[in-house]
Amino acid sequence: MSSHMLKEDPEVVRKKLAERRMLCAKMKNDWILRRGVHESRGHVCLERLFGRHCKQWGYRDILHCPGCASAVGHPVWDHMKIWVKKDRGLLITLHPYATRAQVVRAFKALGDKYPVKLTIHRRKESWWYPGVTLFVEVER
Repeated sequence: MSSHMLKEDPEVVRKKLAERRMLCAKMKNDWILRRGVHESRGHVCLERLFGRHCKQWGYRDILHCPGCASAVGHPVWDHMKIWVKKDRGLLITLHPYATRAQVVRAFKALGDKYPVKLTIHRRKESWWYPGVTLFVEVER
């Protein structure tokens, strides 16, 4: 929340936040329709993009799996979801506060183990926090 909003009437601030949430929900729904995906409740892991099981399955510590958050690292692996595409393949979305360069560097560091396709959208296209977070699609 910006500092100028703190000086405003609380009701005005609530209204602006509600409008922002509605805009973000619309952006997300528009993307879902455009991509033809549906949200998976499954665990987000790069291993799953390649048809393999997550190595940490059954463990509480993500450090057991090279395809989980520890592989890519924060701030890149942030606000992530896994989606099921029409062809039953999977897609991961990220909304990191990182820069484009940090995202590319983090995935290049994984080498040939996870040869993924990255689509890095402009910050204003992120439905997590438009204008602040990037919107990244990760596919096989």
